[in-house]
Amino acid sequence: VQFNNLVFAVQGNANPQVFNLASSSSFTDAVGSPPQAAYASVVGRFIVLSGLTGAPTRIQWSGLNDVNGPDSWTPGINSSDFQDLPDGGIVRGVAGGEFGTIFQDQAIRRMVYLPGSPLVFQIERVTQDQGLYAPYSIVRAGDTIFFRSAKGFYRIDPGSLPTQIGQERVDRTFFKDLDKNNLQLFIGASDPRSTRVFWAYKSVNGNDNQYDSILGYDKTLDRF
Repeated sequence: VQFNNLVFAVQGNANPQVFNLASSSSFTDAVGSPPQAAYASVVGRFIVLSGLTGAPTRIQWSGLNDVNGPDSWTPGINSSDFQDLPDGGIVRGVAGGEFGTIFQDQAIRRMVYLPGSPLVFQIERVTQDQGLYAPYSIVRAGDTIFFRSAKGFYRIDPGSLPTQIGQERVDRTFFKDLDKNNLQLFIGASDPRSTRVFWAYKSVNGNDNQYDSILGYDKTLDRF
């Protein structure tokens, strides 16, 4: 993810890395001892890490406007902190923006920044018994979030609850075609030049470690 002039990169078995677009020639370890994490997103003026090594039900965020300083990841300093989620299962990712949307195995939560509050973020449940099926299926296109749950494809419009978009359209066909043993090869992205989002994936008949199929959805036309 990009935060101001910095590119912040994470991987589940490595220390978070940072690259300064104005001065760096290679990635280096981020200072401030951020935790190892599988996913990173930008929520307001914070970087939020999830998929934390050793703490799978926790999210942790940087200091306010400070992601690469000596105290930028010290809880209690400059609004940096963490939150353990009591139920809903493992955190599979966070969709960023002005507020964050936390995706777990069996729950979706919204995190809203509370300026001046010692809580920093208000975290509230959006759904019960519904979460994220594939961690890289999250797509943020403008103010709309798209994702694949175990029940099918959904979209979340601003201020709304998740709405099914694939039922009786593509859900069953897609799920039958998807190689469920290689969910790391199921990834979504938006086209910034149009109103379409895409999911590339490996089908059950595809070659090992290769994408071979792509599914597109137009959010204005509401069509796959």
